[in-house]
Amino acid sequence: MLSVVVYGRNDNYGYNLAKRVALSINNFAELLSGRHDEIIFVDYNSPENSSTFPEAIADTLTDSARELLRVIRVRPSDIPRQARTPGLMTNEPLARNVGFRRSNVNNKWILSTNTDMIFVPKRSQTLTEIVSELENGQYGLPRFEIPETVWESMSRLDPASVLRDIPHLAQDLNLRHVVRVDPPHIYDGPGDFQLFLREDLFSIDGADEDMTKGWHVDSNLAKRVSLTRGDIGSLLGQLEGFHCDHTKQVTAAHKAGASSNSLLTKVKLVSTGSLPRQRNSWGLAGKALEEVRLGKAQKAAGVVEYFRDLGVPGREGYSYSDYNSEGFGVNSVPPEHVLAFLCDYFVHLPRSTPVLWIGPATPLRAQATPLLSRMGFAPTVIDPEMWQRQMGQRVFQFDKRILPQSLIAIFDFSLNAYSHEGALDFVTENSMKLMTTLRRVRGGRAITEVIGVNVVGNLVSERFAATVSAATIPYSVGFRHGPFAKRKLWPPARFYFGARRWRRQLLKIVTSKLGLRLARIVLLDR
Repeated sequence: MLSVVVYGRNDNYGYNLAKRVALSINNFAELLSGRHDEIIFVDYNSPENSSTFPEAIADTLTDSARELLRVIRVRPSDIPRQARTPGLMTNEPLARNVGFRRSNVNNKWILSTNTDMIFVPKRSQTLTEIVSELENGQYGLPRFEIPETVWESMSRLDPASVLRDIPHLAQDLNLRHVVRVDPPHIYDGPGDFQLFLREDLFSIDGADEDMTKGWHVDSNLAKRVSLTRGDIGSLLGQLEGFHCDHTKQVTAAHKAGASSNSLLTKVKLVSTGSLPRQRNSWGLAGKALEEVRLGKAQKAAGVVEYFRDLGVPGREGYSYSDYNSEGFGVNSVPPEHVLAFLCDYFVHLPRSTPVLWIGPATPLRAQATPLLSRMGFAPTVIDPEMWQRQMGQRVFQFDKRILPQSLIAIFDFSLNAYSHEGALDFVTENSMKLMTTLRRVRGGRAITEVIGVNVVGNLVSERFAATVSAATIPYSVGFRHGPFAKRKLWPPARFYFGARRWRRQLLKIVTSKLGLRLARIVLLDR
């Protein structure tokens, strides 16, 4: 009967995001009772090596919420170049369209809403029962704000108590304030409750994916549906919608001077509902996206599960390293300790990510490569000693024409040995040469994440730091990672590219001023 579609990402957008999202999703689940009902969370643009947001807060979701939740993951690598949104981490129309398109075909209705809303029926009805009695059309609700400290005091794991308490709080705190606007929208903030027929959303080709600046995506949707279904109907007689206010912390979309989509061209002047230009592509049509389920009986494999499946032996007692002058160059973190953190780094990455393992036959390599294979990766092992011996045959030369656009390269220095003169040993020196070679052939646009094992507290440290922009990670983890550092330009080249940048900036200023002057002339002529 009903698909509830929301979107978000694994970050901390606004005030206490984890709490309000859990309150909201648990509330939705409490009000769904149909056989095909579902909550679709489009996890849009979460970092590649992090979990989806619902996975991160799964312990704060009720059993019914986890059963109903379908998480559709849109990774950064899934987002087309033309859909990227400078200044904003999410593209709202594209994210919503992903959910609309993948909603259950058995459901007649789609509720497009946000993960900071709490809905309270006025009678002992579920949301499913309310929509089952409706005539075809589109419906909206006024949004009643709840102060931050009020909703923050509510129990996210007890949605029934939230449903009982909110009506009393709304009366005691005078929260029921209706803000009316012009047709076809009847209430301000229409995007917090937009109930559409699924067939209507498909007939108009979804949300307008050209609206990449933020704001008015909901108004555009309502206007285009209204051209065939008429103005929005109100459900205030059956239901109330409360919004968990989160504006104490100003976000990118709410800050002063934030850019927005044009209300004039994208709402007031819209005269046709359908969007032929995106008919065959909206919502990443035809693209296979990952789906995560959080049901009670389902659990995504994590570090512990992979270790147990592979039979990695455990250790009793303590292991030690000396991160001091005595341990310099002769100490490293034990490989079995590094393994858990290495597994944790990879656990949420797409399994199609190419992985290079560059290093000699070490105990870490003997354990890590089978673990990565068990996780679904296909690591390519390059032995620096073999590379040196077969250079004449160009066996392991990096060819930038066949290397993928993005990859992860692991350089294993866990068996560093040093001569009495303090020079790097033969194998380690070749590993550094391979790192330099890979950095050269990857170029500026290719994405390469470099992981260096045992690159702290030895002679590798300085050269690794000069080659890789690595995050400062505790020594105990055993490795550091980051992209290749940008190479410093030769001084004449720096002058050339700097001059080009200033020329572009000057041209932009001149054209903008000229355009403003022409606009004034046109207005004066009128």
